[in-house]
Amino acid sequence: MGELKQFHHDNAAIVRKPEGNPEGKGLNGFLLDWFETEPRGVVAKPRRQILAELFTSMLVLSASFKFRPAVGVATYLYWIHGEWSLSLIAPHEWSSERRAGFAGRCVLQPDMTWTITPSGLLGESNPVSDAVGRFFDTFAATLDTDVELEEILPFYVPTLRYYQRLYASALSRSVRAAVILGEQANTSCRQWNLLLPQLQNVLPAYHPDRLDVPPLLITDFTSSSADLGWYTVNDEVMGGRSEGDFRRVQGELIFAGRTNTKGGGFSSIRTKALQLDLSRYKGVRLYLRGDGRRYTWRLATAARLRNRPIVYSADFDTRDGAWITVDIPFASFVPRFRGSLLDAPALDPAHITGMGLMIYDQQDGPFELHLQRVQVLASVQ
Repeated sequence: MGELKQFHHDNAAIVRKPEGNPEGKGLNGFLLDWFETEPRGVVAKPRRQILAELFTSMLVLSASFKFRPAVGVATYLYWIHGEWSLSLIAPHEWSSERRAGFAGRCVLQPDMTWTITPSGLLGESNPVSDAVGRFFDTFAATLDTDVELEEILPFYVPTLRYYQRLYASALSRSVRAAVILGEQANTSCRQWNLLLPQLQNVLPAYHPDRLDVPPLLITDFTSSSADLGWYTVNDEVMGGRSEGDFRRVQGELIFAGRTNTKGGGFSSIRTKALQLDLSRYKGVRLYLRGDGRRYTWRLATAARLRNRPIVYSADFDTRDGAWITVDIPFASFVPRFRGSLLDAPALDPAHITGMGLMIYDQQDGPFELHLQRVQVLASVQ
């Protein structure tokens, strides 16, 4: 599918711009965009998951949009006037005409695949559902060939708009890597086609409550990992005397210092503001080496109480000098402010705005924790 010849505008699939469109992007800007759309945390996946993510991602990228999508930021897919349109505006903020064409809430994942939370219109008899059905037919027809999946991926389609082209290429790199990691590279498209569902007006879905869904990597602190903008917050903000800081080496973040309970008694590091939709997942996995002290993992959300953002936290123990895996279900996170429980709603993983690591175990003395990897899991025991 070198130029997506199987996909036609009449079938409401990937739309070409007839004259091509560099859209004024210079080489330096393009190289920066290329680097920033590098798929992060690609892992081997079950075939049905690859197929479902490829379908939903191609559906999103068939839409018209002129903004640069960001990982974890919700966008909204509409079927309007016979075309797919991707927007930053939610259906409740728009006209009734737009709401009638709402297909679903879309989120770009770190591995450059897209997920869609379908609207209630899908599965019913209406123009939106019919449009998805036509796209499904075109997608299935594209898989009706003996070539391998890699050969039909849109690695470079010069006639697409710039951002569509950029993210289509990123998707292709992601799918190719997942297929290779899963040792599925020799599977023909017809074999993939057999995994498609029979219903044509619904989104093929892969359910993350199954145990074979792989973890999603948030960061592993390598040069290819996303920069989460870590910074330090110690108890000096409330008159305390604790000291703490971090340094990042290849493959590790080292959080170290000294706590002093004559004051606040805590030290912490936090990420910059994030926008992550982790609603498909059930908890956090940390791979770390500690010092035997108790630490706290923090999740900031968009929820607020008395006009203040609510932070949810969960404590975990470490073993002195030992590398361990720590799994923390989202259900274990509780809303706290300065150690006190808050009367607030349960954590909503669909709206994570930040993460952090903290030590606040009511002890004096030095601490040091080496953090090697942060993931989220679809199943946590």
